[in-house]
Amino acid sequence: MKNISHFVNFKAASASVLQWITSISKVTEAKSAFCDTQIKQNAKEKQLNLVAETDSSEVYSKQVNQTNLLPEILQGNFSNQIHYPIFNAQEILKSEDNFKQVLDTQFIIINCSYVDEKGIRLDALTSKIMNEAKCPVLFIPDDVQEPKQLKSIVYCTDIRFTEVRFMRVFGQVAKHLNCDLTIAHASDSGIPDLDIEYGKQLYQDCFAGRVSDCKMNLENLRRLDIQKYPDLIHEYLLGDVYSMINKNHLLKDGDYLESVAIKLARIAKKPILVINN
Repeated sequence: MKNISHFVNFKAASASVLQWITSISKVTEAKSAFCDTQIKQNAKEKQLNLVAETDSSEVYSKQVNQTNLLPEILQGNFSNQIHYPIFNAQEILKSEDNFKQVLDTQFIIINCSYVDEKGIRLDALTSKIMNEAKCPVLFIPDDVQEPKQLKSIVYCTDIRFTEVRFMRVFGQVAKHLNCDLTIAHASDSGIPDLDIEYGKQLYQDCFAGRVSDCKMNLENLRRLDIQKYPDLIHEYLLGDVYSMINKNHLLKDGDYLESVAIKLARIAKKPILVINN
């Protein structure tokens, strides 16, 4: 993984969010582009952004130490890993060129503030990102637990209709993050329970050995367990990241991303990995 674009509220992001960003960047050794999602900026930030808008990247890099714009926790870790320039949310929303520049990446990380029982509430910027993202997007809620050694990405799905191409994408992310991939048949939102033996045979026939980037296994989750004991489901799965597929490419401000993966991630206070269909 060569490049990551980070969308972070420089003023309000929690320490655990910034620790996740640092941890992932160290594991992947990727170059990073940053967008500050706060709406209001102080005079220093506005002045630096004006320099970025008017000067070439070569001149800008000589005049301004970009790390001074980052939250203090990040400054020492990204001194040599930042792409020019550091944008803010308004620049991204107003300029298609700037927007395309930050989305020309292999991975996107979004610091999100709005995760409730319905799911991830999107705003104007995050909905636009999701509509056009061609790479995996990782949502990190403000109340996320501090990162530990990553062991597993959990992909919640209906294994009867799961496509190998999605597993391979999640497998590539798992490879870059040095962890395993768990396929969880999640009987929720109309997805029926799957007979245990049938599930094992289906997994062996259709998916085992198809993903070579990481270790992979199957977990069969029952509807009653998910509905009554979601906290115990997390304790059973021990997922570090929960993942889902987004099929809606007409998202707008105020819309929600909803799935059992988000439900489990919210309880566990873990990040949510999303891939567009």
